[in-house]
Amino acid sequence: MTDHHGHESLAPATLEIVEGVLGSTMREIEAQVERTARSTNIREANDHVPAIFDAAGRSVASVSFTANVDPILKRWRADQIHPGDVFLWNHPYESEGGIGHLPDLCLTLPVFVDGRLIAWVQELGHVQDICGIVPGSLSETATEIFQEGLIVPPLKLYERGVRNEAVHRVCRSRTPAFPPTWKATSMR
Repeated sequence: MTDHHGHESLAPATLEIVEGVLGSTMREIEAQVERTARSTNIREANDHVPAIFDAAGRSVASVSFTANVDPILKRWRADQIHPGDVFLWNHPYESEGGIGHLPDLCLTLPVFVDGRLIAWVQELGHVQDICGIVPGSLSETATEIFQEGLIVPPLKLYERGVRNEAVHRVCRSRTPAFPPTWKATSMR
């Protein structure tokens, strides 16, 4: 179907179906994140934003303000992005205006069909603490971003489905092991 300018367009019924599928997908993302999040800001206060982008990084579905995939598209060529990749980041200055402060961690996954990148799925969620100078990482006395906590430039947390152990260790560096793998000794 073409519009009066000669551009291809979707039939109204097809557009409604696509809109319904995208809405349903967004609700499923929200529900899954809320069921599995360890952050009470995400789980209880719903302080998170799912989003879906097309292969070029244009927003297809987002409930409100969210990060975008531009930092990933600028850092990795198309042949460096694979099924099973998971990108992690929170760097406000490298977010192209999509992340406002360090406690907003962003996970971004490419979606492939028949070996071709067709979309991106993303979750931006506010965590309680990102190792800043005060508990909660939101200090009103911080004078520079480095005092606010761990700054994560866009990086691959998983590559082709394999966890990046070095990045995972950094992310877990302030989280105690469950169950503890060490025993405290008494001081004499």
